[in-house]
Amino acid sequence: MEFVGLVGLTLSIPGIVDKCVELAFNLHNKIREFRQVKMLLKESLEEHEIYTKQVTASVLFLKDISPSLSPEVSEVIGKALYHLTVSFETTLSLVERAADSEGNVRRWWFVLHGRSELERRLGDINKRHDLFLRCLHYSVLFGGSAVGNHVTDECLRGNGALARVQNLRQAVMNKLKDAPWTKVVLDAHDIPVGPRVRLHPHSTVRIIHPTAGETHTSCLVEYRQYDPADNKSLRRVRDIVLILRSADITMGILQCSGFDPNPTSFRCELVFPLPTGMKNPRTLRDLLTSPENAEGARHSLTERVRLATRLATAVLYVHTAKLVHKNIRPENILLLEPEGDDLAFKFPRALGTSFLIGFDVVRKDDETSTRIGDEDWEKNIYRHPERQGLHPDSDFTMLHDIYSLGVVLLEIAGWRSFVLPREGRKWHDLCPEYQGLQIHGQDNRKFEVTQRNPTNVCKES
Repeated sequence: MEFVGLVGLTLSIPGIVDKCVELAFNLHNKIREFRQVKMLLKESLEEHEIYTKQVTASVLFLKDISPSLSPEVSEVIGKALYHLTVSFETTLSLVERAADSEGNVRRWWFVLHGRSELERRLGDINKRHDLFLRCLHYSVLFGGSAVGNHVTDECLRGNGALARVQNLRQAVMNKLKDAPWTKVVLDAHDIPVGPRVRLHPHSTVRIIHPTAGETHTSCLVEYRQYDPADNKSLRRVRDIVLILRSADITMGILQCSGFDPNPTSFRCELVFPLPTGMKNPRTLRDLLTSPENAEGARHSLTERVRLATRLATAVLYVHTAKLVHKNIRPENILLLEPEGDDLAFKFPRALGTSFLIGFDVVRKDDETSTRIGDEDWEKNIYRHPERQGLHPDSDFTMLHDIYSLGVVLLEIAGWRSFVLPREGRKWHDLCPEYQGLQIHGQDNRKFEVTQRNPTNVCKES
């Protein structure tokens, strides 16, 4: 191992990039030499070949923009790149050990030991690459004009993830404000025909499964109020859709295909097609209140941490786009299963892939807040005390979103819903296990519902 070690961290980004590209191609070529390995790991290697092309394009782009990055950003993305490079090197070393002195694969060793280890190493490369891509996305989003000047059509060609981040950057910077309305306003034939089923009893989101003969995929529909007599009202919807249209599956947000304004109902329909290869939409609330949880949490701490991390990533992207979500709760967290018959990847054995939804009340962070609330305690429990009740004390900010995220993360950690459904009625009450839960903080509050004041969910102790 000539690269592993602290010396790697002292290299400049261009130096690490060159080493990463070299190792990626060496690993790719070495695997191609071993026909037997290709036969045994055909699916994993096809996926790895795609990753190799993406890695090369991404790290070479980083090399171009590295002089324009701040020292802080360079340090973060440099470490992510270093760990990706080390992952390539350790995997290459394993592949080289799989061959004898004449270059033939030691088949029995590979079947008994090397195959599972190589699959694990390839999975680690994918994980490290995803982390690196997130860091690269942040660099593009937060980078100044100098970084933006490097994002050319040529470097975006063939790099879909980076292209969507650039579109998001342009939408946030209002560079798409003059984009043709035809790009985001949908025609009737753009929306699937089929019954609209409520995703959850306490959610306004609908799911449409196309009827037989339809060419569309299943999609979610969200409804956002607007004033047909106010052009600015419709433009606000358009601006938000432009941002959501640039979403990527790695961001934990569904990509919005566009919206359909309906003046008679004073609302717009925002359409979110489900990602290819995913099905069976459920909300996090459905999973938290599932009867399968009667004997305790069925999912490992690792799975729950992965879910929490992906949810936090989605919120980060929303805030990076200068949006305030305002409605983070389990009903607005979607989980999808992969298509196929393997039960190991389906609920209740697996959680699936999560997405943050519920953009019906989202607004830009610099827009005026209406300070309109409600008395629903099952919603107020996810809101900061300053934002509870009919007349909240302050404007909704990104920090209030973080508070809501924290409440949801508590539920994920304990794998128990704070509120429980009762058949045919509204939410029953707080989960008994959480009654009187103390929240240690500056104002010493605890979760409690009182008859005197239903909205006083966080009661001062």
